[in-house]
Amino acid sequence: MSRPLAYRTSKSARLAPIQIVFFAFTALAGWTWVEGDVGAGIAGRVTWGEVMGIAIIMAALLKLFLAQARPVIALPMQYKAALLLYLVFLISAAQGYNPSASLFELLVHVFIFTVSLALLVLAGQVTDAVLRGCLLGTLYGSGLIAAIGIAQFLFFPHWFSGAQGGLSGTFRNTGQAGAYFGMFLALFIPAFMSGYLRLNALRMVALLLLLVALVLTLKRSFLIGTLAGFSFALLGCLFTGRVSMVKRMGKAIVAALIGAAVLHAAFSFASGAVAGFDDRVGRKLRVTDLESLTEGFFEANLGYAIAAFSDAPLLGIGWANLREMTGFQYEIHGTWLALAGYVGLIGVLAGFIFFAVIGRALFRASARSADPALSAFLILLFFFYLGLLIGWLYTYPLRKREFWIFMSLVSMAIMLAQRRNTVSPSGGA
Repeated sequence: MSRPLAYRTSKSARLAPIQIVFFAFTALAGWTWVEGDVGAGIAGRVTWGEVMGIAIIMAALLKLFLAQARPVIALPMQYKAALLLYLVFLISAAQGYNPSASLFELLVHVFIFTVSLALLVLAGQVTDAVLRGCLLGTLYGSGLIAAIGIAQFLFFPHWFSGAQGGLSGTFRNTGQAGAYFGMFLALFIPAFMSGYLRLNALRMVALLLLLVALVLTLKRSFLIGTLAGFSFALLGCLFTGRVSMVKRMGKAIVAALIGAAVLHAAFSFASGAVAGFDDRVGRKLRVTDLESLTEGFFEANLGYAIAAFSDAPLLGIGWANLREMTGFQYEIHGTWLALAGYVGLIGVLAGFIFFAVIGRALFRASARSADPALSAFLILLFFFYLGLLIGWLYTYPLRKREFWIFMSLVSMAIMLAQRRNTVSPSGGA
């Protein structure tokens, strides 16, 4: 059986540089503003995250080129499943309305996929120290973005123009912000609840910043997804008799209550200090506006998806081809609606295989590690991954930089678990 992608060398892994890479790339992944008009040309698509992504790929290629020992490269199964999905994208593009537009979208997918693989190459031989270092680098990078967003939302609204209705900060809209914070919470709540990462004051602050930032985005999809992930984890631990995990989840509930108190204080302050705050929150929570949103956005989104699927049910109309079909500029939201409309039934099937492979890999890896903390981390991550799938009903993750950072870290944890003799004498870092 082939082993997952890894770069093997006799030299020990250098922790500090890769930790800095994950910190910097995670922070830049949370900056989605562009110089030009959004979606128009290079200036409307390229951010500093893409620039660093190119640098990461080049650094990985250089490391492979300079290796004294021959590198052993074998794609993890979840990456092979992504390639199968991209093959469907390619076939769909060939028969779509505008093949060049679809091929460009495929290139966007393949680029960030390649960056994720390059991160694995740079990480080198995966050990507990390497994985923990990369996790902490990602925690601090995302925590920084959360801190900037909260500061802008509560104190300095002039920093970014942003979107109305919730925290956006360094993101172009609140949807991007919610997807970013929700995804990293699904990674770090299991890491701390399992004991794989130890909590200290700085890490607690970073975690609370992510939680507060997610709530302030007012994005119901990822709030529901996070709560669902926690509920799945609690039920899973109860049914499998993991008493110690249930106790840790009790502590997590206490931490959540502390976060709620902090959030209440922030809301109370913002209510009097931030112009229009009460109206923005009220519009998000009023039942009449929720009904209006359902009848407006969701109705239009579903209508476009059905129209695209009806036009080409087997392979879809091709990515970025909705304008050619309808005459209107629109992007279908939601993972399954987007796949159905753009790449048809075959794309939906390939997408299901991809997401199922990730879940299966997490579940199986949790039973393969001799390290109880790593095993607990993986099974909790599996449950929170189910919560993410709920959030992805609204958004499409495969073009998002944070998704492929998440994939790199998940793959590293699975690699570690596949070495059955993995033991962590420190019990956390």
